[in-house]
Order: sequence, then structure tokens, then C-alpha cells
Amino acid sequence: MLTRTLFHLNCFRSIAASQTCSAYSFHRVARRCASTNVQPTEKATHKKPKDIVADSSTVNRPFVKNLFLGQLERTLLSFPEFEHNRDLDAMKHKVEPIEKVMALVDPFTVDSQAQIPEPVFSSFKEIGLFGFGIPTQYGGKGLDYANQIRIYEALSANPSMALTIACHHELVAKVIAKFGSEEQKSQFLPRLASGQSVGAFCLAEANAGNDVAGIESEARASEDELRLFGTKRWVTNGNIADIFIVFVKMDSRAENQREVTAVIVDKQQSSGVTCSNRYDTVGCRGTTFCDVVFDNVPVPRGNVLSHPGEGLRLAMQAQSDARLVTGAIALTMLRNCFNYVVKHVINRRQFNRMIGEFGMVQHRLARVELDLYAAESMLYLTSGIHDSYSTPDCLVENAVVKVFASEAINNSLAACSTLLGGDTFLRGHPLELLRRDASALLSLTGSNDMLRSFIALGGCQHAGLQLISTVRKMRNWVNHPAFMFRKLRQHRAAFDDPPLEQELWQFVHPSLTDATNLFEKRLLGFRSAVEHVLSQKGNQVVDAHFQLQRMADVVIQLWAQTAVLSRASRAYSIGLPHNDHELQLAHSFVFSNAPALKGLLEDLFVGEERNGDENLRMIAEKAMREKSYPPAHALERNY
Repeated sequence: MLTRTLFHLNCFRSIAASQTCSAYSFHRVARRCASTNVQPTEKATHKKPKDIVADSSTVNRPFVKNLFLGQLERTLLSFPEFEHNRDLDAMKHKVEPIEKVMALVDPFTVDSQAQIPEPVFSSFKEIGLFGFGIPTQYGGKGLDYANQIRIYEALSANPSMALTIACHHELVAKVIAKFGSEEQKSQFLPRLASGQSVGAFCLAEANAGNDVAGIESEARASEDELRLFGTKRWVTNGNIADIFIVFVKMDSRAENQREVTAVIVDKQQSSGVTCSNRYDTVGCRGTTFCDVVFDNVPVPRGNVLSHPGEGLRLAMQAQSDARLVTGAIALTMLRNCFNYVVKHVINRRQFNRMIGEFGMVQHRLARVELDLYAAESMLYLTSGIHDSYSTPDCLVENAVVKVFASEAINNSLAACSTLLGGDTFLRGHPLELLRRDASALLSLTGSNDMLRSFIALGGCQHAGLQLISTVRKMRNWVNHPAFMFRKLRQHRAAFDDPPLEQELWQFVHPSLTDATNLFEKRLLGFRSAVEHVLSQKGNQVVDAHFQLQRMADVVIQLWAQTAVLSRASRAYSIGLPHNDHELQLAHSFVFSNAPALKGLLEDLFVGEERNGDENLRMIAEKAMREKSYPPAHALERNY
């Protein structure tokens, strides 16, 4: 214990302090000394470019995008934490009343009645839950991301409640706070912060889901106002909201001038806004979803958010923040699922043995815990980036968290249902309700397939700008044979025993050296794979969907391993309860996923014909041409 403590206290070098006001951030970056019980020397603390990052207040690095270049910011291996115990205690004090209220909410009553009880809304208004991230000058609490995410965790005891608040807060209030004028903030934020008004986000349409640019709703300009026309679908909070952010195209004869624009509509001040009956959804039934029709709705020109034509950027940023919240919702559901199943395998006996003693049961249980630990680590590592940097580039990071967490809960529910048996098929079983609620997370704030393309293309675009010279030489290898020969050797070495250029093992606890070295090998292999794909596809990588999916899956796994190694290193170094168990989780997560990760990297190299992509494409195209399952029935004969 003494050695671990000395490592944590003596083997950290200070990095330039962030100028943000958050108490939850990266305060130190780890660097292992020659001996864990030796004070760092003056030479060891000298800031070399290789070891210490630039001032976080001025440099907002794209962390996940840099993984496409085989680079990891070493700051990430010092897991973010609260600077003082009083900050952690203050957070717990904020969460406690929320947990007390949520303990009184019966999820099955919310599900059967398809509504959240009014006393719950009133309690949360008193607590200030409708404005916990809104700046204090407009009546909010002004909390940082870590506090907000922890609050969403508590709220997610009932996913419907979390989704309702998330839409109001992330998609409306915070959008106005970030992009609104001072007049708009003063007009709308106090009402939203107090809960006097509820917000709704109107983006999707019948012919515009993931493709935001395809919306057809329009705003027709007159002398002093706009007139809105159109129908929005899947509007969360639509039936209970009176402040809407609506995305429309400005009416213009020139098609290239019909940019998407975001407009604030105050239902109390405008006529012509009507809502359909709420959707009868399978899960998250306490949250209201409906169509909202805007028929010649008058809106003052001053209600345009930011500037005309900025709608796509606003929509992307708003949905990005909501994706991080989706990760928090999935995390709570996954934790509740795991805790329920652990109690079951302890109490359930078969063949005169506790079923938790059987190896296959233990395997399933351990895999669920690995995903739970990784999801929680990713969520708070990403929150730390938000809180440590003034304007962080976290669009891709938030998407990665959302994809991993939403799929982890759905996959884990399938595994846990096997352990629990047929009871989960009965209505009223806790996992039956969880399974219905969890299915919604796969498509909220963008389908996971679309987000995989977004993650991969964002990384490829970033890497392409840095590797433009390398890719050009590889595509024109005839004129650069020596360079190409070196690259081939380098790519081969990336899968065998590449030199560990970054020496990431120096920035984690010594117990995690082997896992960190394996992680760095896969990171270097990914860099070679990205170079290869870009040299083969060039600009056509946009349409290489099979390869994009693989790259997204690789970088999601690399980000998860980064978070797990960082968190376990901190936990063991400072001696948190069960820290040895966290080391086991980190080791198992890295090594158990290593074969699949290597397989994905090899498939990126070998080409479409050898990795099976071309066959899959032809199979899918055949089914679409036939408009059904093509093969004859298994009992059919033609003789």
C-alpha cells in the first residue's frame, strides 16, 4: 500500500492548469520513475515535448481522432478526479435528494400509465433539476459535466424521467445558453431553469431522420417576422412543451441558399402549433413522443438562433451532448441489470449447487461486468475532457460513448436473460421492462450505424490531413519504391512486434505494464491500417462502409481500453476499495478483446475479396433485387 501511495504522490508531474472553473478535470499526468519510492529529480520533471502536453486552456486536442494516427494523449492516462474532497461531497449532496425521489417512483406504474407523476415533476422543480447546467445568472445551477452526468445517472433509475429532462436540458436549454443572443437567454432560460416551461427539440421529419439536410419544413420571411410551415416527427416532450427549437430551411428561390436554420418558437406567444396524440411506444413509455405541426406559425426574426444557415452545426452540437447523456442512462440500466443478476446467481440453486459456481455462468457474469466497468470509465473520462478544456473537440468522443454503452446494455440484457431463465419473458419482470427501455437507446440521437460512419469518417478526415504526403506516396508507389518498401516493413511490424514509440507503460501503474504494451501495439497497428485504407480508397473511403464500420469498432475499443487502463491505474495507485479487482478488470478487458481487435485490423488490410466484404455485398444486393429471401425452400426439389 505504501509503494502504491508513493507512486501516486511522487511520480506525477504537474501539467499546465486549465483555465476552466471545473473542479473535475485532469490535474496530473502520470510518469513512472525508476523506483516507485524515489522522489522525482529535477531532470525527471523537465517538460519535454514528448512527455508533457501543451496548456489545456489553449489547445483542445481531438483525442479519439488522434487514435487514427496511432497517437494517445498521455494526459488521458491520469484519470480525471475532483481536486478536493469537498467537491466530491458537494456532488453527493446534490445527488442524494434526487435518489430519494426516484426511490419513490414505481417504474411499472410509469410504464402502465405512460406518464411521469406530476408530484415527481414538482419535486424536481423544487430541487432545481430543470436548470442544473444553465448558468447561474439565468436561474440555473451552472454545474460542470461530471456533476451533470452523475445527476443523469441518478435520474436513470427511471429512463423515461432521464430522457424527459435530457431533451429539455441538453437539446433546448443548453443550446440557447451556448448559441443564443443575450436577449434570447434572458427571455427563455429563466423559464426553462425553473421548470415553468418545458423545452422540445424539433428536428426529425418523415423524410429526414439521420439526414438532417433533407428536412422540408420551411420558414417564409415577411417584413418583421418569419412564418413556419412543416411537420416534425418524434418530438420528445412535444405534448408538454411550450418552448420549441425548430429546424427549418429558409424560403428562397435559389436551392443552394436554402440553408438549415434553427428558430425558437414560444407556444405561449405563437398560434398555429398543434401536437398529435402521443406515440404508443414499446419502451420509455413515461416519455412523451409525438408529431408537432407548424401551420403558418408567426415567429419574430429575433428568435433565430445564432445566424441563418447555422442549423446543422447547432443540431450536431446539441445531439452530441445528448449522446453523452444517453451513455449515462445506459450505464445506470447496465448497473441495475448486473446487480439484479448477481443476487439471482447467488440465491438460485440447481443440481445442489449455487448456479454462480458454474463456469459458463461466471463467464457471462464477468463479461457483463467488464462492459459495465468500461462504459463507466469511458463516460467519466470523456466528462473530464469536457470539464478540463475550454472548447473541447468531443463530437466523436461522445458518439463513441453512446455507441459502446447502448450496445453494452442491450447485449448484456440478452446474456442476463439466459441466466434468469423464462421469467424474463413474463410482463412485469424487471429485466423485461429494462429490455424494452434499452431498445430505444440504440436509435436515440442517431442510429448506431450512422454514428459508426460519423466516428470513422471524422477520424479519417483528421488523419488524412496529417498523412496527405504519406498517402500520396503510397498511392503513387511506382515513383517511390524505397518509401513503399519501408512502409510495407513498418506495416508488417505493426502486427508482429512494433517498437513502442510512446512508451505508454511509463504513465500507468507498473502492474498494468503488460496490458498497456498490448494496447499500444494495437494502437500502432491501427495507424498502419488507417494508412493502408486511405492509400487504397483515397476520397472514396466515404463509400467504403464495410471498412468504415471496422475502423469505428476498432477506435471504440481503443477508447474503452484507454479509459479502463487510466481508471484502474488511478484506483490502484491511491488504494481505492477493491482496487485489486479493478486491475483484474483492466487486464481482462484488454487481453480478452485483443484477438477480436487484431482480427478487425487484419481485415482492414487484406481487402474486400479476402475478408468477405464483396460476398456480403452481393448477398445483400441479391436479396434486394428479389425483394425477399432468395433461396428455394429447404424441402424443394426440381427433379
